[in-house]
Amino acid sequence: MIQFNSLQSFFQNANLLKGQMVSSKVGDNNLDDLMLSKTESVDIEEQLISLLKKVGLGCTKENQQILRLFLNEGLPISKESLTAASQWLKEIAKTDFPKAFEAIKITVQKDLPLTEPVLKSILALQTEETITNTLVKVLDAIQAIGLKSNSTQQLETVLRQLTGQLLETTPNETRAEPSMNWENGKEISQLLKQTVKVLGLQYEHDISLLDKEQTLEGKLMALKPLLMKALEESSDQNVKDKMDQLLTRITGSQLINSEQEGQFQQLLLQLPILLGNHSTDVRFKMMGRKQQNGQIDPDYCRVLFYLELEYLREMLVDVHVQNRIVNIQIFNDNPSLNLVIKSVQPLLKEKLENHQYHLSSIMVSEKETKNTKKNAATENFSSFSPSMNGVDIKI
Repeated sequence: MIQFNSLQSFFQNANLLKGQMVSSKVGDNNLDDLMLSKTESVDIEEQLISLLKKVGLGCTKENQQILRLFLNEGLPISKESLTAASQWLKEIAKTDFPKAFEAIKITVQKDLPLTEPVLKSILALQTEETITNTLVKVLDAIQAIGLKSNSTQQLETVLRQLTGQLLETTPNETRAEPSMNWENGKEISQLLKQTVKVLGLQYEHDISLLDKEQTLEGKLMALKPLLMKALEESSDQNVKDKMDQLLTRITGSQLINSEQEGQFQQLLLQLPILLGNHSTDVRFKMMGRKQQNGQIDPDYCRVLFYLELEYLREMLVDVHVQNRIVNIQIFNDNPSLNLVIKSVQPLLKEKLENHQYHLSSIMVSEKETKNTKKNAATENFSSFSPSMNGVDIKI
């Protein structure tokens, strides 16, 4: 299981707000009493205004929306959390309010501090832009400047590695195809693990495990620390803006996968991959029971993959594993996909059996997928529930 804890340095100066939830008091009013009454005849809006006055916030439309969010989602309420959310919302464009409210909800649900850096990082995860495009934008910005620091040069190398642009150093009749074998599960696993490492998603965790005798040299080749160092050294504002956007997005991914409590665990990742000469993202969410070692139980879990392929375009793959029995449902609007899947089904069944899994069924649905990309991009870090009938991801 990939670890994403040890972000203490990020929170060093943050007010964690722990111990101040629901039981907090505002004057003589205990926040336990801040509930909307469904039986009273008084108007709901009047109740919201009354509650906002109790916590000392202005009765603006935005503050009423924040309070509605907390009440409707059953989030723990405190004066501090409502105030922090209200202050941050003032910096957000109204067109981004739906995403901002989602960021507030996720932050509170995960018991993260309601601070500007945290909220900004969670908000960054809801962009519809692929991580691959974000990487390319930073690379393009770096390539456009002249003199580069050593850290910026190293960053450029890592970005080329992640975006696959090293392949473009040779003409197209002579370019060698990537040696990745997409039928080899071990190679795919190693690729994903390596990508996580190169992005720097485990950077703080890896640093925490270093012995005193070890150096940071190898760890600094990860994307996140290189971005932080290059940001300090760069004087070009355009480059800095692009770097900051990418850094914020990486931090958001770490936060969303930070230490989790409870019986069930989930892992949410968006990684750049190269399929042949086609650069794309793979977004996946893995959910399941937590074992004693903290990892997700591979015998009982659910995995959703979303990616956009060069020819088949948008595809969502929903994999259920129950007692090592596998059921797969694929959503794609290409009518010929069903025939392709049937032709490879025996091979897939064989591959799964080699790992002691039994393929029970694999189905292709040609349902409407026009909203899949948008929802997978903006909702996969909270619910990952694309707006397609019949998709229910509750465990």
